[in-house]
Amino acid sequence: MKKLLIVGSLFYFFSISQSFAQEKFSKNCIKLGGGVGYNEVKGIAISGSMFFAGLQKTIYKERIRFNPNFGVGFFSSKVLYDAPRRHHTSFNMNTVLSGDILKYKAFSLLINTGIFLNYRNGYIEHCICGGYNGGEKINDFSFGGNLGTGIRVNPKNTRLAFEFLPINLNVGTNNFTEVSMRIGVDYKLK
Repeated sequence: MKKLLIVGSLFYFFSISQSFAQEKFSKNCIKLGGGVGYNEVKGIAISGSMFFAGLQKTIYKERIRFNPNFGVGFFSSKVLYDAPRRHHTSFNMNTVLSGDILKYKAFSLLINTGIFLNYRNGYIEHCICGGYNGGEKINDFSFGGNLGTGIRVNPKNTRLAFEFLPINLNVGTNNFTEVSMRIGVDYKLK
């Protein structure tokens, strides 16, 4: 009886895995991710975390993808010892074109490029020689381009793909500079 239960269980798990292996997914997916980095405001770099979400569409042989997304970043000087208070929130609308430049089975080396529109809102405290000297609000729009590179893992028979992007650079108007390291997950739709 015990052997029959083991054989039956193995058959059940094998048949389920085969049914999932034959699933076909559409060229669309939901992309979610986050990361850490720094954002420069008026010549002062402050660190923070960022999150993004969007839709992605494969447009050429599973090697080139188009990804409009929305991102938000929270930046603060709280982690710096004895530094003036600086904090702001950054909202991005991005349009990214991503392509695999080298691919081996499920692994690929990718490059991202695109354009963005950004809105920042926050506060910078000014200090001179250790004393408080007022501050100013940050409230600006900027637009520009982005460039990034990383590694993508996209197993064929699963709904998920993963990206690790150690280098991302956004440069735009109003002295906007943002450098970040990100991870992302793609959830493939049927």
